[in-house]
Amino acid sequence: MNFISCSRCGLINSPADSVCRRCGWSLGADAPASTVYSSPPPTYYGAPTKSSKGPVWVLVLVVMIAGVAVAGAVGYSYIRPFVLESEVSWHKETPPGGRFTVSLPGPMKTEQKPMNTAVGPITAYIYGSEVRGQGVVAVTVADYPIGNDVAVDAGLVLDEAAKGMAQKTNSTIAAKRDLTLPDGWRGVEVDIDPGKGKDVEVVKARIYWVRTRLYVLLIAGNSDSKLWRERDIFLTSLELLK
Repeated sequence: MNFISCSRCGLINSPADSVCRRCGWSLGADAPASTVYSSPPPTYYGAPTKSSKGPVWVLVLVVMIAGVAVAGAVGYSYIRPFVLESEVSWHKETPPGGRFTVSLPGPMKTEQKPMNTAVGPITAYIYGSEVRGQGVVAVTVADYPIGNDVAVDAGLVLDEAAKGMAQKTNSTIAAKRDLTLPDGWRGVEVDIDPGKGKDVEVVKARIYWVRTRLYVLLIAGNSDSKLWRERDIFLTSLELLK
């Protein structure tokens, strides 16, 4: 089955479609030269559907986003030696337009990482918080231009995302276990050994695949810090809003 990519917004459509199901553009027509297209994130917090193996390009993008998640968290770098530690102050945050809530230990910083791909533009949104002298947490979110009729193997996506995080940082996966959100969406928790000579001692991540969206919750820091002792407050706090 040959899926059709919309030349205007990049959504992958079914061969039976004559116009794009997202923007209404005629499939097969050239993109308008002067049109800048921006669409709201898709609505998809319904019951999970049965998955099957999806396009290979999805896995490639998953690895890319996983690398961005790690880089984004490290970007909120902290200085451990010879500085006073900041206080850990947990509070709920709902990023504008993010449609989820998460607990952060300090003020929220935001960053966007746009990427042009063969299937259209992808943007990773990073919402992070730094606790000076202790570590950082970050939530990375990315929507994929996949039609709702294209099933994707969630287990394969999660495995590739975990591998991508380790590969992009020259680290190793120390442990991994399956997770499930209250809504039934699948996830995986990963312990990452950053290795010697790194700025962080411990790294843990939770990754969720929610139909066409990838969530990566990552915490990195010092093993003897209050932030690390209270890591479950962050890792278990993700709530999807409808």
